[in-house]
Amino acid sequence: MNNNPTSLRVAAAKGREGLSVIAPPWVPEHRTTPPEPVSDCLDRSGLIERCLPTNRQLTLLWAPGGFGKTTVLAGCYRLLEERSVSTAWLRLDNDEPSVLDTLLAFVFERGGLDVLEPLRREGASFRLNVNRTMFLMHALAVESRPWVLFLDELERLENPASVELLNLLVDRAPPNLHLAVACRELPQCFDITPMMFRGTAEIFTADELRFTRLEIERFLGGVLSPDELRAVASTSAGWPIELHVRRSLSSRLGIVRPRVVRDVVWNWVEARLWYGLGEEDRELLLDAGLLDYVDAELLDEVLDGTNLLHRLRNTSGMAGLMEPIPRGDRTVWRLHTLIRDHCANRRRLESPQRYRTVHRRIATALARRGEVVAGMRHAAESSDPMLAGELLIEAGGLSYLVGLGLEGLMAADPYISEESIDRFPRLRLIRMAAQVVKGQVAEARRTFRAATELVMELGQDGKLLVDWITILGFMVQRGCEPVGSDLFRKTVAASSRLAETPGVDPLLRATGEYWVCQAHNLKAEFGAALERETRAREWLADRSPYVTLGLDFQMGQIAMAEGRVEDATEWYRAGLQTARRNFLNDIGLVALGEILMRELSLECNGLPDADECERIVREPWQFGTQLASYAAASGVAVDVALHTRDTAHALTILDDAVENADRVSLPAYERFLTGLYAAVLVGAGQVEQAERRWRVDGLPASHAECLDLENQTWREMEVLSLARLRICMMRGEFDAGRRLLRDLLKLAAGRGLRRTSMRAMALAVVIEEAAGDRTAAVRHLTAFLEMFAETGYGWALVREGKPVIAVLAELIDACSDETVVNTARTLLAEINGK
Repeated sequence: MNNNPTSLRVAAAKGREGLSVIAPPWVPEHRTTPPEPVSDCLDRSGLIERCLPTNRQLTLLWAPGGFGKTTVLAGCYRLLEERSVSTAWLRLDNDEPSVLDTLLAFVFERGGLDVLEPLRREGASFRLNVNRTMFLMHALAVESRPWVLFLDELERLENPASVELLNLLVDRAPPNLHLAVACRELPQCFDITPMMFRGTAEIFTADELRFTRLEIERFLGGVLSPDELRAVASTSAGWPIELHVRRSLSSRLGIVRPRVVRDVVWNWVEARLWYGLGEEDRELLLDAGLLDYVDAELLDEVLDGTNLLHRLRNTSGMAGLMEPIPRGDRTVWRLHTLIRDHCANRRRLESPQRYRTVHRRIATALARRGEVVAGMRHAAESSDPMLAGELLIEAGGLSYLVGLGLEGLMAADPYISEESIDRFPRLRLIRMAAQVVKGQVAEARRTFRAATELVMELGQDGKLLVDWITILGFMVQRGCEPVGSDLFRKTVAASSRLAETPGVDPLLRATGEYWVCQAHNLKAEFGAALERETRAREWLADRSPYVTLGLDFQMGQIAMAEGRVEDATEWYRAGLQTARRNFLNDIGLVALGEILMRELSLECNGLPDADECERIVREPWQFGTQLASYAAASGVAVDVALHTRDTAHALTILDDAVENADRVSLPAYERFLTGLYAAVLVGAGQVEQAERRWRVDGLPASHAECLDLENQTWREMEVLSLARLRICMMRGEFDAGRRLLRDLLKLAAGRGLRRTSMRAMALAVVIEEAAGDRTAAVRHLTAFLEMFAETGYGWALVREGKPVIAVLAELIDACSDETVVNTARTLLAEINGK
């Protein structure tokens, strides 16, 4: 490793913490843990054995409310845990696709599955897809042990895209994944037919879940006469929840008097549960039903009472209707879903003002406990969008959400209304950030003018400045903003201001330094970037994994551009280690690191598998992070396609990439792609088409513009300059090409762009050979080989293929330096082998 400050910092990074995944802070624990058994639960071990998910690949418990689906599901879960079968539990809600995607991965990580382990194994193939669920299925597929995923309350999942994510899980589930699902009804478009057709699914309906007459007698204590038992079995139809309430009420009131026959659940609850409750107990139950979970302190705070949980649990008729749920080192309680839904509906219809009041109290109480996103949801339920916005602003606004990760931002966005944005203008920046993350970059840019006016109006607001810089960074990084644009310049200026303002929180100053570091890196101002990186780490003190891994990737890209392979590898590995630990919050960071590693491998003649890189540029990729990821992915995909398939395949990849970049509105990436497209066309001899595309897309009209690093990134400069060189060669404009080559090599040497220098030298060999000047070709080849000895970057020459073979052969015959000759022979063998 080179003995320089960068190398020393890389070495220090090697000793970082292990790779245990970091849980998203917004994930509600009560949704990822099964309820504990109630103390007087009937032993239904026979039913649990029949429903055991390991007996088949899909077990579906499909019955109306109150049939004990969750109880049976939780019983299966506990039995499998006793048998050391790996399990994961998730209670569903109406989750957005990205939130569900995160939750699925999290519950498996929590259960002990290392979702990203295949990526860390030596030689394992990286399979990048558009969601974490694909990572999950890949990790499961390489496991030998069986896994069981329990999904409770499936009917709550209403978003069609989220249902489609579960369909993906059902359709592509590896054989060792067993699914156990409970629902009142199947969501529209949920498709279990793949497993039904394969004969690996079984459905348990209300008939299988009902209590038998023997179970009814055991459950009610064996005190009924034969006639009473027949009557109870007939009226209850073995409905477990009715029997729970009947037993609870009977303990106080004796034999329950007949009530009106129920037609629907509401009528039944009114007739059975409400019958034994006093007015105060009813009111307490109705209010408690608005809580996701019942915690003693939370319930007292929301309802301004004392020991309310104790009173609720001992209310007549509640035995068996409250489920204990472990929450850290304590236990909270959840009302049976049937009761909770009934209470919420009744409260909303009969006492709408009370419904809104309690939800507002829950919202503020949760926010005080740090559960801000959950609090926002309750504020929205109270029809108080202003409260939802206020809670988020008080928590820190955009800065708070970024700390939760991108999925935390997406979880909060649905509760931000236009009304609340008008009241709290800073929420507009959060809406812009959500738009960018969702790939709605054009919409976010349209909002930019109003946001700019807001910042100018409130320029002295320090918190607003932090949010402003954050959203600018999002726009520039994820939107691939041109470095010469007004938006890019505003970002750099604001970030510099934040980094250099005394008294600002050190983490914020580190963030400002990071954005400026990235700006310098994009423009190949590597010395300035390193200075900013050093300052950022001084302020950072390991307080933010996101800024840390961002700096690691920035340093890795600088090392790659400068030809320091070992340093680049270590920086990328360090960044990937942190990214993988945080992949539940932002999977795009893992993708970025893996793509950069593939690009580095290709430079060293690795010729990596490019299938996943093709997917990135061909599909609407929702995990984009910065220009480097797009440029590296498309560069690798096209180079591999040209050398393993043909020009037509490479152009197809680029057609899809250009269409995607235009749709999402990524201008700098579009410009990069156009230069790459022109280079591929020229390489195929289609010079006129290349020049036509060059003109139509407004690429540089002069050589000076090709080399400009004020208004374009070094990656754009590299691809455009090399494409222009190829056009000069094919046009026979050799003198013009030599002038451009000379200026390009001078610029690359001055900025430390060794990769660019080597690509230019390799192309110069081809140009001079085409011009008939073998001596000049050998001279460029010799210079290339000297740099190759220092960097190991051979791909630039290998990718040129047959045109350099004769020059290599002549150099081997004429050169007396054995080291140079051996290197030339190695590269010649690579070319012939490719």
